[in-house]
Amino acid sequence: MPNFRRLFVITIALSVVVVVILHGNPRKLRFFDPDHRHCGNSKIAHQWAIHAVYGARVSETDYYNRLTVSTEDELPRDKAELHKLLQTLAHVAQKTGRAVRINQRRMPGYDSEYLQPYSLINAPALHEYGVEVVEMGYWNRAVSVTYQNLRIGNRFVAKKIDLHDVDPISVLTQLQNDENVHEYLFSVNELLAIPQDALLSLTGEGLGFDVQKQVWKQTLACGHEEIVDKAPIPLLNDPLLP
Repeated sequence: MPNFRRLFVITIALSVVVVVILHGNPRKLRFFDPDHRHCGNSKIAHQWAIHAVYGARVSETDYYNRLTVSTEDELPRDKAELHKLLQTLAHVAQKTGRAVRINQRRMPGYDSEYLQPYSLINAPALHEYGVEVVEMGYWNRAVSVTYQNLRIGNRFVAKKIDLHDVDPISVLTQLQNDENVHEYLFSVNELLAIPQDALLSLTGEGLGFDVQKQVWKQTLACGHEEIVDKAPIPLLNDPLLP
């Protein structure tokens, strides 16, 4: 039986090699890159895509040993809104040494690639400015992998930062890190209500906004168009006979 299994594995591997030789790999895809529709082809983008879907490996204990900042509501998928929300979240992450937990679930269906978290969040750009991103289910895995919650107590601690009926810029300026809190939470609507000019004055320089040219060097959110009437990957095999 072991020999049969070994022969089976070798046969499958050789079949894959033959397919690649005969048909080539014009898109230079890697495993998990079915459509290359995340933000760039860098290692950071690829790693974020894997974490967004599967989380990190159990051996990546440092990954699950972070405090976070996030939103209590799920993030929208509109590029302009995402970019504005990420300005505040990334700024707080920079200031407190936390990661940004992307509260955005994965979309079902192969042709929804352009709506996936790894297609919308510009992880390489955020990484360039010293901000790391983690997946929506980060804390579910973090507690089970590293028991980080035992460091603070026997329960998960989240703190809502209220920006309603206050000067949001003043609150963000005075915010200090509290390591007794696992996650700082913001309201999506309250973040979107912050005046853009005031937000730029607070966060722009640290996140790549060119004050002289009044443009972003790169946006914090990516945007992709939906593929319509076009198969993401051409079929390599002949269609099945009727």
